[in-house]
Amino acid sequence: MRFALPLLALFALACGDDTQPTASDGPPADGHTVDARSPDALSDGATLDAPRPDAPSDGATLDAPGPDAPPPDADNRLTTGASCVNDSDCLSGNCAVAQAGKRCATTTCSATCQVIDTAGTACVAASAGTDPKNECTANMATCEQEQCNGTTGTHACDVANGTSCGGSSCSSGVETSHICGAGSCGSIAVSCLHYSCGATQCNSSCPARGNNANCAAGNCCNGAMACVTNTLATSCGSGSVDCTTGVSDKACVNGGCGCTSAADCGGMVPACDTVSGVCVPCASNADCASNSAGHVCGTTHTCGCTTNADCPAGIAPMCVPITAARCGCGTEGVVCSASQRCTDFTSGATCQGAPGQACNSGTECASGTCSGGTCGLLPLGSPCAGNGDCSSGSCIAGACG
Repeated sequence: MRFALPLLALFALACGDDTQPTASDGPPADGHTVDARSPDALSDGATLDAPRPDAPSDGATLDAPGPDAPPPDADNRLTTGASCVNDSDCLSGNCAVAQAGKRCATTTCSATCQVIDTAGTACVAASAGTDPKNECTANMATCEQEQCNGTTGTHACDVANGTSCGGSSCSSGVETSHICGAGSCGSIAVSCLHYSCGATQCNSSCPARGNNANCAAGNCCNGAMACVTNTLATSCGSGSVDCTTGVSDKACVNGGCGCTSAADCGGMVPACDTVSGVCVPCASNADCASNSAGHVCGTTHTCGCTTNADCPAGIAPMCVPITAARCGCGTEGVVCSASQRCTDFTSGATCQGAPGQACNSGTECASGTCSGGTCGLLPLGSPCAGNGDCSSGSCIAGACG
């Protein structure tokens, strides 16, 4: 037993003392301080900091977000008006065709030749001569071209009114041509008057005086190589004809029947072209002042037109671009009678009763109204021949104003 106490002391030194030091015990031998209140104090006197609640489990450290970092789940899609490729590129979910490229849009432009504007908020017409959505196909049978024409909708690919949409033909003194109007190809028939038919069109001149090959029956070729109505007899020139018996060209001029003044023309071909010495439908615009074909005397000495302003208001207000442009009611070139008014500027002729004409119902009247058996006055904007046609009492530039 005398060895027991020394052995117990050695065992205590080997295993250590688990008794916590106190302030009165003084500092540990290694110099570390130990907080007696901390349950996490290390055995060597070091202290443990409490872990941060957001610390990763693997011990890595967390960096605070920088000032320029995007917020969590930020939407980086494009705003309205920005250039885009697909619908998914845009916050609006709509990447629409624009005049150039595509843009994020808030609306859908579904009409033919309609595109989104640069702001991406409104639909506008594609520029004439372009086709951003590839919607136009050239087809003259339906009067369509391969580009937009500056409008939108059903007729946005139409060629201009008056464009030829087919060959012409000529038979029995009548020339038939095909032109476009309001998106359809229509035909217009025009008399050759004093001339006969050529291969596909009316002849417009003749070879020489007395050579009537290109003239219609009852007409002859004068010195100006134009076919005119004439009756040949005796007394003038080598052919010994009597010009005075004809219905026009009643004077003997330069060895052939012609004229020196309108008096020699007999009224049927009322004007005298004093340069050529032959009777013609007109020699100046003044000769066409009351002509329903138009108020302009053209280079071929026929009355016609170049714009609607050259046409008689009310009865033939539209200048129709046919072989020789002339006035008409709509694209057919029909002239309404003095007791009628044209109600269609753009397509087939529609002539209805003028104000004051007898009627049974409004459908017979240009005004659309029939009261007391007579057609009523025309409303604002209607084609008119004079102030008396209009309910406003004023006809301005061929329309009630």
